[in-house]
Amino acid sequence: MTRGRLTRYGVAVVLSIGGALVTKDLTPDNAELYALLVGVVAVAVWYGGLGPGLVAVAAGWTFELVQLGFLSGTFQGIEVTRWAATLTIALGVIWVSTQMRTGQERAVLAAAEAEETVRELVGLQELAAALSAAVSPREVARALVTQAPALLGARGGALGLIDGDELVIVDPQGAEQQTHLPGSRLPLKTRAPIAHAARTGVTVEVGDRATFEREFPDGADLSLSAHRAIAVPLLAAGEVVGSMSFLFDESRVRDDDAQSIARIAADLGGQALERAQLYAREGESNRALDRILRVSPRFHTDSAESAAEAICREARQTFGADLAFLWRVDETRLELVGSDPAPDPLRPGLEGALEEFPDLLRALGQLEISFVSDIQEEARGAGLERARKLGIHSSLRTPISIGGAEATLVLIVSWDRVIAAPDPSTLALMRRFADQAGFALEQVERRRAQTEAAIRADETRRLQEVTAALSLASTATDVSDTCLEHALSAVGAEAGFVILSSPERITVDIVSHIGYSDDELAHWGQFALDADVPFARAIASGDPVWALTLAEMAGFAAGESFTDQGWVALPLRTAAGVRGALHLTFRHPRDLSDSEKRWLETVVSQCAQALERSRLFDAEQLLRRRSERLQSMTAALSNALTRTDIAEVIVDEVGAAVSADGVALAVVSEERGVVRTLARRGYTDDLEAPLLEVPLKAATPGNRAIKRRVSAFYGIDDIRRGFAEPFAGFALVDHASFLFVPLVAGRRANGLLVLSWSEPYSLEAEERRFVETLAGQAAQALDRASQFEYERSVAETLQRSVLPASLPRVEGIQLAARYLPGTADLDVGGDWYDAMNLSDGRLGLVVGDVVGKGVQAAATMAQLRNGLRAYSLDRMKPSSTLARLNRLVGEVVETAFATVVYAVIDPETRMCRYTSAGHPPAVAAFPDGRVELLEGGRGLPLGAQADTRYSQAVVELPVGTVLVLYTDGLVERRDRSIDVGLDELLRAVGEGPREPEQLVEHVLARMIGDGERGDDIALLAVRIMAVAPQSLHVHVPSEVGSLAVVRDALRVWLGGAPLSRTEAQDVVLAVWEACANAVEHAGMTSDGFIDVHVDVIDSRVRVTVQDQGEWVPPTERPDRGLGLQMMRAAMSSVDIAPGAEGTRVTLEKISAEER
Repeated sequence: MTRGRLTRYGVAVVLSIGGALVTKDLTPDNAELYALLVGVVAVAVWYGGLGPGLVAVAAGWTFELVQLGFLSGTFQGIEVTRWAATLTIALGVIWVSTQMRTGQERAVLAAAEAEETVRELVGLQELAAALSAAVSPREVARALVTQAPALLGARGGALGLIDGDELVIVDPQGAEQQTHLPGSRLPLKTRAPIAHAARTGVTVEVGDRATFEREFPDGADLSLSAHRAIAVPLLAAGEVVGSMSFLFDESRVRDDDAQSIARIAADLGGQALERAQLYAREGESNRALDRILRVSPRFHTDSAESAAEAICREARQTFGADLAFLWRVDETRLELVGSDPAPDPLRPGLEGALEEFPDLLRALGQLEISFVSDIQEEARGAGLERARKLGIHSSLRTPISIGGAEATLVLIVSWDRVIAAPDPSTLALMRRFADQAGFALEQVERRRAQTEAAIRADETRRLQEVTAALSLASTATDVSDTCLEHALSAVGAEAGFVILSSPERITVDIVSHIGYSDDELAHWGQFALDADVPFARAIASGDPVWALTLAEMAGFAAGESFTDQGWVALPLRTAAGVRGALHLTFRHPRDLSDSEKRWLETVVSQCAQALERSRLFDAEQLLRRRSERLQSMTAALSNALTRTDIAEVIVDEVGAAVSADGVALAVVSEERGVVRTLARRGYTDDLEAPLLEVPLKAATPGNRAIKRRVSAFYGIDDIRRGFAEPFAGFALVDHASFLFVPLVAGRRANGLLVLSWSEPYSLEAEERRFVETLAGQAAQALDRASQFEYERSVAETLQRSVLPASLPRVEGIQLAARYLPGTADLDVGGDWYDAMNLSDGRLGLVVGDVVGKGVQAAATMAQLRNGLRAYSLDRMKPSSTLARLNRLVGEVVETAFATVVYAVIDPETRMCRYTSAGHPPAVAAFPDGRVELLEGGRGLPLGAQADTRYSQAVVELPVGTVLVLYTDGLVERRDRSIDVGLDELLRAVGEGPREPEQLVEHVLARMIGDGERGDDIALLAVRIMAVAPQSLHVHVPSEVGSLAVVRDALRVWLGGAPLSRTEAQDVVLAVWEACANAVEHAGMTSDGFIDVHVDVIDSRVRVTVQDQGEWVPPTERPDRGLGLQMMRAAMSSVDIAPGAEGTRVTLEKISAEER
């Protein structure tokens, strides 16, 4: 609600005065004065607002103040309070009324704004609907120019689209709101709002006419009546494609939302323009596709040239290009197939390098369509010069694939100017066009291929006949005959021959011929590979020779000798080279077509392959036999250790490999200066005797080969001429050909291989190389054998010096030992044993095994043996002795490891102290039948760790105990666990005899037998015997009373003898009987004596009873004669020796354990 200011204030004053007067008349006592005035104030505020309300308060309360204070003089006390209170109430009424009025005004304004917003939304919806229906840029412009200005309150608008460097005003199809001339072009640099927005992509707003004329003078000139303007850019697909401007009259400016609405309208317009452009491109694509479908039948012509011409012509017209080209792609080369138009520089067959167009090279590799805006910036070299000459810039290139995955052609359309990049629809159209073109070219190529296939089918049929015939030919002659027959019939030649050649000689062999007389054949046969004839030239060059005219024939040396009318020579070329040639002769003039030449070359190629197959088959068989021979010889040489063994293998293998009638192998002895034969085959003993040993300085073919280190092949006549002195010996052999091959190892010949044949022999180079290969193997084997024999000799010498020559004799102990070298490997190992008498009467026993073989192992064994012997003199414990020996290994001895068991036995106490350094445990067989492994005192092998501490174990060995020390070769086998070997050893010792010599033989027979020994074996057996007292000598009178003395003394002495209790009683009985016989039968005088001597010799108890009388034959009595039988039954042996000085009875008792 809007009223005039004067009216509102006048009404407030009038109401105030009137209210005061009415109140004065109605209430003279002033009781209701202020209530009426408060009502007047409320009416004034409602009618006029805050100002009039305040005027009403001021007028009414001033009037009352004047009346009460000045006129009546009653303005005091309660009147003042009433006046002030009502004034406050009146002001409160003003505030409340003002707030209510303001809320009402705001509600009215909000309703107006909502109405305006709804109107704008409706307008935008109508604009969006109109734009969605627009299918062309003109329709979009009409919708924007017609409806958008009304939304903004503008008097009109205009739409411009960018075209290059200009902005083109779109015709809105008669819209009255158009503010710019339709179709006019404004440069983008024009100083006008619409051009500025299109150029910068930024919204422009001009607020007044002065700003318009100052900042955009060009726009002000175009819009003379405009005072305000808004210009917004139009975006399609994210890019600025144009702009739109709106012009306002000064009186028509509405509010600040105009710019936002303008942007919304521009966004809607940009989307509509994008759709319109898509509709336009789709229409163009459909029209172009229709054109492709209409013109594609024109591509299907009879020749590739006419098809290419039609493709280029239609491509140029379809895409509106200035030039169109079709190029054939051949790896990195381009060949022009056709173009439209066809300027002078572009003629079919023109070639170019693909690398001159890098982007095209990449696109073809990926089968992609490529576009280049300016080919003159991409091209290089001759390609760039050609592009400049033709004046082309933009180019669209499409690969065309025919019958495969790779591009075989490329279609290029070009423009003489720079154009924008084609949109996806254009690229899709180009792809469709290329597919149609490729299909047409493929049809042309297929028809051409069908024609050629028919021609080749006949050739193939004939070739199959040749191939079938060749498949039945097994030899070179059969292959040559088949080839020649089909070649002659195919081309109508009257004669021909096939020759075979060898790269090692210049002569040739005619293996097949047809149509020649003997003279003609002899004439051709005299020519070699160095002659100037057709077949020699074909073999030398590897190319066919076509001499089908007299002029061409005159170029050869054989042309004057014949009346032939033409020659053809084709090389028999294989993967291994040219093996010969096919020569054809024409008796009449003949011209061969390209297909006939091609077919003839194919037939000859098949023949060459057949010849090569036959040769390869023969060579494969020969190579297989030689490979088997080489493998057999290598395997045999690997098992042959001595030079004689190796020589036997070589003469057996090499002679058979080359079918030699005689073969011999000799070694060079430089110390003696001779060549000595080790093995031979094929020579009788009487003939080869002079050749068994030849001085190295003698002038012989073999010595020459040795000195030159090169093999030599001689016939017997060559030996007669070059070696007169030794010829007599070779003549006795009665062989015709000899091959001398030195056996060279390194740079020294260590032997000579001689092969001979009884008939003249032609030794091929390949065969000779094979023999030299075998000789090389033999040389290495001989060198290895020589080294082995030398090292073995040294090792055996060392080993013999280390092993004790004999074992020490210790009272109460029996010893036996064996050392057996391995048989599976004849190299000397590092096993050893030793037994030593120590200074305190004890016995030291050692068995050790050094890791390795040969001289090094033997030398290490000697060092360890000597070191241990030296350390044993210091009376140390076995553990301390081995600890010192271990330090010796780490500091002095050059070896990896060694295992040792060292035991010290005290014969008196029968205590054994022992230490094992990684060695297999010793075996102890006790008298009570127990057989055990002594597992104590174990430690690391010598050399494993420098500061190793060893411990010792102690075991008591009762009388009769057997201790067995050994090396691992006795129990270890590759095919079983060592635990199995140890169990077998325990059984062998437990079941064997107790006497050491017999026991070691029993154990070796049980554990090894006659089988191979994979390792050396050292074995030491020790038996603990009773220590017998000193020899017993009893001298008693020859009387019955002395028998008891002898018996008692003997019983006491036998307590220390190595006999069981029963055996001791047998001895006492036998000696008693012998002494009784001496007393009874000796016939001694009363002063005679009997001497009894008792000793222990090698575990045997020997008793001698000696009397001093003469033997008196016994009186024949039926109860006598049993004493001698008793002695023989009780003792192991009884010997009675009568003599002049008395009779000696010798009795021996052997323990049952020793028997």
